[in-house]
Amino acid sequence: AEKRKRLQPLKNKVDKLEKQMTLLQQQKAALEQRLGEAELYTDGQRETLKKVLLDKARFEAELESVEIEWMEVSEEYEAGMAED
Repeated sequence: AEKRKRLQPLKNKVDKLEKQMTLLQQQKAALEQRLGEAELYTDGQRETLKKVLLDKARFEAELESVEIEWMEVSEEYEAGMAED
């Protein structure tokens, strides 16, 4: 019980990062779907296309950062759980 209490902040952080990853993945998927729309590639949509591509790149970079942090925190949590 003491170990669980001691590790609770790590568990909370893991949960928070998982939710953040899910949200970023959904936002990235929505942008990818938008990139599949043919009208986005017409001359009048050049600025919109540029914005969508920049947003997608931003979400991908943020997602990668969150995934790395999630892995580190998860490993720390699991190591703590494995202690006697």
